[in-house]
Amino acid sequence: MALYLLWLVTTALALTGAWVVLLYLRRREAYYQSIQAILRAPLEIDDFAGQAQMLCEACTREAVASGCSLYLQPGEQESGFR
Repeated sequence: MALYLLWLVTTALALTGAWVVLLYLRRREAYYQSIQAILRAPLEIDDFAGQAQMLCEACTREAVASGCSLYLQPGEQESGFR
């Protein structure tokens, strides 16, 4: 009986560890894809103004997709990333 209980506990720990690693890798892959989308965005257009606009749009899109918000305010008011 104790052997089965030990087997159950070790199996549960191994499965829990595997799920934690899987969730971590999924989040890491989503973050990596987000960064890659931002890095590829300006390369699609040749002129500097177009590249800057495309980079801004890609950053905004990826920030919204990850649940963050980017806020910029002119002057000495607070601005930054949340």
